Amino acid sequence: MKQVIFDFDGTLVDTSRQDYQIYVDIMKSFDERVLDFETYWELRQNSTLVRDIVEKTSTKIQPYAFVNMRTKAYQQEDHSDLVTMLPDVEDVLATLYQRYDLYVVSMRTQKQGLLDKAKSLNIDRYFTDIVIAPYGKFSTLKRFSELCAVIGDTEYDIDPAQELGVTSIGITTGIRSRKCLEYFEPDYIIDRLHE
Repeated sequence: MKQVIFDFDGTLVDTSRQDYQIYVDIMKSFDERVLDFETYWELRQNSTLVRDIVEKTSTKIQPYAFVNMRTKAYQQEDHSDLVTMLPDVEDVLATLYQRYDLYVVSMRTQKQGLLDKAKSLNIDRYFTDIVIAPYGKFSTLKRFSELCAVIGDTEYDIDPAQELGVTSIGITTGIRSRKCLEYFEPDYIIDRLHE
């Protein structure tokens, strides 16, 4: 059976509020000024790294210290209650599940948190496996012998798909804007999973 790979964060679930709240928590712990959500998220969607945001807006926090604190917060699943399933995800997965083997390949560093979130949203049942690839997806994706498509919200999904010669689908629900995704030239760009 043909295989379809999904990224998780930004593709199946909205992590924008979690991402922002972790940023707020760290900035406030140093009594730093906090950007409003819209400004912060626009920067993130336009490929601005969090360390660069911090470097431009903070006088007390070293950018790499911030990144380490942020990584630890994600590993501890801070504010995971703010992560919600994106519209149409379950319907799309239920439909594709009938025709394809579905997998999640994520760059998260902790598999258990990913499994727990998928289970809490009741979408784990659609996936043959949920795999973490914290150092890049190419070597993981090339192990799939019947891979036909990769769906994700970043260049870390699009680039390996293109290198492997499979259909790449960029989705604008995550950490990259349409303009950023266009730069990476995926085969398709969609605004919602049901497209």
